[in-house]
Amino acid sequence: MSDKRGSVELVDVTKRFGTMVAVDKLNLEVHAGEFLSLLGPSGCGKTTTLRMLAGFDQPDEGFIRISGEFVQGVPPYKRDVNTVFQHYALFPHMSVSENVAYGLRQKRVPKSEIAGRVAEALDMVKMTKLADRKPRQMSGGQQQRVAVARALVNRPNVMPSWLWSSLSSICISSRSLRSSAPSGSSSSNTLGRLTSARATATRCCWPPD
Repeated sequence: MSDKRGSVELVDVTKRFGTMVAVDKLNLEVHAGEFLSLLGPSGCGKTTTLRMLAGFDQPDEGFIRISGEFVQGVPPYKRDVNTVFQHYALFPHMSVSENVAYGLRQKRVPKSEIAGRVAEALDMVKMTKLADRKPRQMSGGQQQRVAVARALVNRPNVMPSWLWSSLSSICISSRSLRSSAPSGSSSSNTLGRLTSARATATRCCWPPD
C-alpha cells in the first residue's frame, strides 16, 4: 500500500444535478507526488470533480480511490486530503502563524512540534516575515499564501486547490511538497488545482526547483 500513498484514481465517475450531467464517466489516474492541473472552460466539471475528491459531493456512478482506498461515503474530515478553497476563509482575529497552526491544535499535535511545523510551512510559501500580521494587514496574494501554508502544515497526501488561475503566483513545486513530509517518511504529496487558463496550467513551479 505504501507505493500508492498519495495516489488518486477516478473510475467511470459520473455526477448529476437533476437532469444536468456535471461529470460524465470520468477516468483519471494521478500518481503519488504529481502536480495536476484541470484545464477547461467554466461549467465543464472541474469544481465538481475536486468536490468529489475532497468528499463534499459523492459520485452517482463509478468510484474514487485515494492512496489505494475506496472513499465513497467517507466524510471530508476523515480523508487524508487538505483543501485550499478559492475564498481563503482565514480567521480575521488570528495572526498568520495562528491561522496556520489552527489545524494542528485541533488535531492535538504536541505544542513542542507545532512551532516547527508552522515555521516550515511559512518558509515554503515565503511568509515567515509576516507571521505576526493579521489577514486585514495583507494583500490578497499574501492571504492566498497563508491558505496554502495552512493546508501544507497538516502534511496531507492529497491537496486539491480551488485557487484557479490566481495560483500561478504561488505554485508549489513537487519537490517542495515532498519536503513537507516527516523526515524518513515514505509520504508523497499530490497537488491538484483548477484553472481555465492554459498558460497557468503549464506554469507550475514556485519557488523554482
